[in-house]
Amino acid sequence: MLKTNEIGLKIFCTLLIIFYVIPESVLLQKPMRIFMGLFFLILYIYVPISQQLRRTSLLAIIALFLIGVIMLYRGTFMTSYANSFLCFAGIMCIPKFLFDSRTEIKKLQALHLLCAVAIVIQFLIFTSHDGRPSLGYEINLSAAYLFLFFLFSDALNIKWGKVFVLVLSLLILSRLLIFSIAIFYIVRIIKKRFVNIFKKINIAVIIISVYVLFGAFSIWYVHTFRPVIAYETSVKRVLTINDGSNSLRLKANKNTIEYLASDLCNINVLLGLGNLEKNADYLDKVVVMPHNELLSSILEYGIIVVFIFALFSILIIQKYVGYYNVEYFFSILFYTLILWVHYLLIPSFEMIFIIFILNFTRLKFINE
Repeated sequence: MLKTNEIGLKIFCTLLIIFYVIPESVLLQKPMRIFMGLFFLILYIYVPISQQLRRTSLLAIIALFLIGVIMLYRGTFMTSYANSFLCFAGIMCIPKFLFDSRTEIKKLQALHLLCAVAIVIQFLIFTSHDGRPSLGYEINLSAAYLFLFFLFSDALNIKWGKVFVLVLSLLILSRLLIFSIAIFYIVRIIKKRFVNIFKKINIAVIIISVYVLFGAFSIWYVHTFRPVIAYETSVKRVLTINDGSNSLRLKANKNTIEYLASDLCNINVLLGLGNLEKNADYLDKVVVMPHNELLSSILEYGIIVVFIFALFSILIIQKYVGYYNVEYFFSILFYTLILWVHYLLIPSFEMIFIIFILNFTRLKFINE
């Protein structure tokens, strides 16, 4: 018989090691991620799941597999789609393997310290193309993983871990990381004044509403101000919001929305363009890849795939979001609006990590 708690702990610890201990540049991350993805698929096949969930998710997996075959035929298939497909199997069965962090607190604290040491070492070794210290990832992705480490620190109530991330956010000059942490604390403070409202939140409605409003804002902003596009790399970027760098993001969103809206029934819109960096037609029209999980995912995978992924992802995540951890949800949502990270809609290792974190806070609240 499977020891679900032990397997869950090993999955979570492996994710921490992949994210923080093994730099992407040493070529060990990819095989470990492939192994983990295949492990998720094995768990999905062999772990007992309720018949209703099994039927609905099985139909989705068959549909996603067939769409993957079509992508291969069209020449738009990407390894990232295979990764999302395997992680989709993971989020379907991962609720069976969630564990109480308090029963494993010493192991998690030790691993937290190991990850912090690994982060420091990477910051001493790696720099971005513009000279900023970072993890062994692209600069935006480095900040995204630091944000997840902040959430991990808070879930374990490790205060120095949160201060650690705040200090690194200033070194990496990531406004998104700083603002996401600020939103985290703002929501934590104001939710105490509006308890009834925050207890009744529907995350599906909020996600849809926020994405629609942000898309409308992007169109309005670009058409109204016609901003000059630029990219600020100095320390001034931390204190500036209305600059060329953010204008670039909004312009990319606006161009992408118009590109998609021009022909919603187009096969490229329904089934995706594939690798955007290699699609000359898209780049000519949109200039740059949108920094937004929903828009970038639709462009790459198509509306049909994103709808299937998002439907199941949101249903799983909403089970672990409540008044007790709503600040996690809003800061995560904000991150997906401004960057292409797969946190809320498209299954990923990061999403599974987030589900573990949300469960830690949920169980802590239930047992208090």
